[in-house]
Amino acid sequence: MKQVQIYLVLILLILFGNLNAQTFQDSPSNEPDGNFPSKWDLVQGTAEIKTFEAQKVIYFGNKSIITPLMDSKNYLSDTFTLEFDAYFDNVEKAMTYQYYLIRFWEGSGEGIETNSSGSVVTFPLKIYRHGANFEQTLYSPQVSKEIYNEFKQNLQGNEGIWSSIAINYSKLVCKVFIDGEEIITINNPKFFPKMISIEGVYLQFNQDYMRAIKNINISGIKIETNENNTTDTDTANTDATNTEMYNYAYNLPKQDGMPNQILQTDGNG
Repeated sequence: MKQVQIYLVLILLILFGNLNAQTFQDSPSNEPDGNFPSKWDLVQGTAEIKTFEAQKVIYFGNKSIITPLMDSKNYLSDTFTLEFDAYFDNVEKAMTYQYYLIRFWEGSGEGIETNSSGSVVTFPLKIYRHGANFEQTLYSPQVSKEIYNEFKQNLQGNEGIWSSIAINYSKLVCKVFIDGEEIITINNPKFFPKMISIEGVYLQFNQDYMRAIKNINISGIKIETNENNTTDTDTANTDATNTEMYNYAYNLPKQDGMPNQILQTDGNG
């Protein structure tokens, strides 16, 4: 009987935790080649659906940026996870020539935030096949830099390869994983993510290298919970150390009256 009670408590905790979060998923298996991915928006460059290694993928033109198609540009909650598979093409010169940039703000440059402690300039998170780089410049009031730069020898290689990328964020810590291996850990992050965009880069231009992602999953999307179009995470982040980042909520289409929905691309809308 005691074990049954424990299981019931765990189930209730899981269900309760999911009530205030939604998930964006994209596996464009049925979308036609050549089409722009239907659940994304273009920030710069070009992107299209391609069949690669017998699977549908989202292909990037070099230095192109895409972002999930949302009603708001401020949809990430205090705790979220971004997961996707990224393709790294054959290496001719250096493994650092190809990487993916992750931004947590609107636009194609750096992120700039101002709060009561000063200003923070955040550079895009750079993910290589064998490591990651993240940098911030803090003006509070003296100028200081935080640099996270880590590479793993066991992830090195010259052949084309798919790598599994995961980014887990909370107000206390942000962690980056490649193929399940923890690469960098940012304790007490000074940045407050609003949204997500992904850029594909290859620094050699003598041929068209493959830049592609698939199996994208974003969990921890804020939802509308009251008539004022705000959420618990909106009111929880109005202290003096935060900027105006949690004023909107993104509402996925309701299908069954339940607040926990999944937005998934299957090529049929």
